[in-house]
Amino acid sequence: MADAPHTRGAHVHPVEGNRWLICLYGMHGDHAPDDTTGFKEFAARLRTPVVKELLDEHPLITGDIRHYPFPANRRYRYEDLDRLPTGLIVIGDAIASYNPVNGQGMSVAVLQALALHHVLATSDRTGMESQFFDDATEITDVAWDLTIGGDLEFPQTEGPRPRGTGVLNWYLNRLFRRTQTDRRLSEAAIQVFSLQQPPAKLFRPHIIWRVVGPSRLVTVPSAKGSSQGT
Repeated sequence: MADAPHTRGAHVHPVEGNRWLICLYGMHGDHAPDDTTGFKEFAARLRTPVVKELLDEHPLITGDIRHYPFPANRRYRYEDLDRLPTGLIVIGDAIASYNPVNGQGMSVAVLQALALHHVLATSDRTGMESQFFDDATEITDVAWDLTIGGDLEFPQTEGPRPRGTGVLNWYLNRLFRRTQTDRRLSEAAIQVFSLQQPPAKLFRPHIIWRVVGPSRLVTVPSAKGSSQGT
């Protein structure tokens, strides 16, 4: 993951058809090229060699590299309006859009759709707009705080910094490093960042101990099948 001062990151995901999807990204103007040569050169300068090894050892199924620019996180506070047009509901990215590398936008939209379903099923439609936006705010807050916390780690990021952001980023960076060798931490982080579990899960005593306690000697397979201690 990209974390200050390192602006580059990568995701590698298994997808259908026995294929892998490789996503390279950069923060604050450090963008991955959309040509094959530049793409590999960008990967070669990541802090791990694994992604470059995968690109070198396995042929690309398609040379079509898609570029997806994302300028900034954005949020509209409909819940703070004194008056809303009757029957007007917005949802998903129309409320807030997030750094796409976190993969939370569609999950938030689905959870908001469920909130709208409950409002329609239980409300007499009087003031339903305010009720929905209040419920949607609780959903939006979770993904928003997770997203902007990491982005605000970079001094170039513009925007208000919530109190405690520095301490939270220190803890999450340490957690992410240990997820590479600790399966329980990895599972907990995936559940929280995929919005299956609340962020409080990452601050339960047994999780905190695995994050800040002494490291364990483990065996980690490399891309080439060898192993190394950490």
